[in-house]
Amino acid sequence: MMCYPAQKSRSSSLSLRSVFRLALFSRPSVVLSFAVVTLGLLGPAARAQNIFNCSSFTTTGTCGVGSGQPFGPYGYPVSDGAMDFVPVGSTHNGNAFWYQTAVNVQGFTSTFTFVPNGFNLAFVLNNCNQSGCGSGKGPTYAAGAGCEGGFYQAFDGPPYPNNVFALMLDSYSPLTLGTTWASWVDFTYSSAQIYQTNQSPCIPNDTGPNYYPTSKVSTSPVNLTTGSAASTTGDTYSATVTYSGTTLTLSMYDVTTGGSCPGTTCFTHSWPVYIPSIVGGTTAYVGLTSGIGLTTTRPLHINSFSYDANSSSGPPTTTIANMYADAGGTATTANPSYSLAPGSYSGTQTVTLTSSTANSYICYALAASPPALTPQTKNDGTCAQGTLYTGPITISSNETLYAMAGTPHLGPPSSLTVAAYTIDGGASTSTPTFSPAAGAYTSAQSVTISDATSDATIYYTTNGATPTTSSTQYTGPIAVSSTETLQAIAVERDDTNSAVAAAAYTIASGTPFSISPPSPSTWTTGCDPVFGTLQADGSCSVDIVITGNFQGLTCGESHVENSTTIWTQCSYKPLP
Repeated sequence: MMCYPAQKSRSSSLSLRSVFRLALFSRPSVVLSFAVVTLGLLGPAARAQNIFNCSSFTTTGTCGVGSGQPFGPYGYPVSDGAMDFVPVGSTHNGNAFWYQTAVNVQGFTSTFTFVPNGFNLAFVLNNCNQSGCGSGKGPTYAAGAGCEGGFYQAFDGPPYPNNVFALMLDSYSPLTLGTTWASWVDFTYSSAQIYQTNQSPCIPNDTGPNYYPTSKVSTSPVNLTTGSAASTTGDTYSATVTYSGTTLTLSMYDVTTGGSCPGTTCFTHSWPVYIPSIVGGTTAYVGLTSGIGLTTTRPLHINSFSYDANSSSGPPTTTIANMYADAGGTATTANPSYSLAPGSYSGTQTVTLTSSTANSYICYALAASPPALTPQTKNDGTCAQGTLYTGPITISSNETLYAMAGTPHLGPPSSLTVAAYTIDGGASTSTPTFSPAAGAYTSAQSVTISDATSDATIYYTTNGATPTTSSTQYTGPIAVSSTETLQAIAVERDDTNSAVAAAAYTIASGTPFSISPPSPSTWTTGCDPVFGTLQADGSCSVDIVITGNFQGLTCGESHVENSTTIWTQCSYKPLP
């Protein structure tokens, strides 16, 4: 379905199925009131800086709403200090308003109160900067209607909206992909879930090309509805979301019924997530969005909004769980695996990355200090951030390797995984040695590789490639039955890697033959002048010398003879 903000609507023809779906999502809605969202960085050095604090809204001034005001760019009516975000009578729209100055998103606390209308409301951070960002970018961004929540767009593209993070409260979608296309049939409870670029909040999926079903989390025991889709209790709710720099935690309760957090009347849930990677920077535009299906019968009011940024934060230092997992915790793409465990090593190391998901690919970043942007897949086989992995990664200094796996067009990516490596400047590991030594041989050889450094691990190749820690590990004698070159390195955790050692082996083949010196009748003075050498004791030492293109010559016997029969048995192998 085509989805735009009410203020900048564009006409489009809708299929019968789309019209039918809109009808599903336009059930009479009740008012849901008060919510608080707090995202705060935890840590000893974290300090909050208030960015804005609006206990109510006005048409002008510090908390003014509309074009040219701090909260814009679209003008929404203000009555008794509350913003009429989605007025009664609104139709198929995606609505949004943004604080018009980018804020720090590394760690923050944001509070808003609202009276919803039975559809949805999302807390959103964005740096959308491409044509797929709908009618605007960044501080003017607005996207899809209905289940798309005002922050997601499946139809207008590519390119689709980018650099978007959202936490949505939903009052009309089922928790999981149900048995029927009609969502209200499988609706059980209001829900919450976080989303990023190319991750759809819609369940069931629409007919758009960019939908990946992600299960939602029930907000039990705090129900935003009366038990049916697109309904509301009309109560005021308070929601608090804490962001630590790596984890987002939502706590919500019903103010009207006397609920509180923590306690039995509180809903709480946590998501591991690194927001700067998702929004493409350490700052972004913060705002609220909403999507509606058909004509609304109840308004969505925003009563207050505040935002505090924390002064210190940083990217994760350990593996982060999958933010894209459904409520049961099943990831669409398996996390990358590292061939070398994180830790301290001496000398240059190589790391191989793999994912067990078929047809997956990996985006990575290698950095000595925390990068502003960590890897992010684009779900199309390329990287929105980072470098596309194509082979072993060399680590030669103290660096951290960040990686994320994705599967083209099939679903959400893996989590962001992180491995930190410390490279120490220890002594050099001894160069490996080979036995037997390199050379020409007439038969297959069993070659052993050894190293003088205690506890060293040896890696070798036989195909001419330079060995690395990803090469074959030496565990015992190597059979060399044809001409080849062995290369090896030795690695010891506390030392730098050895130099590369190489040994070339030539294995010759051929047929042995016999040769005899001339008859004794041709001799003079008892020794043949060509083949014999007269010794001081009168004996004759016979040497057989064969010249020509031969190698690997071996004589089976050396003779010192004085008789009339002098011979020796020799064998040879021709050159290859």
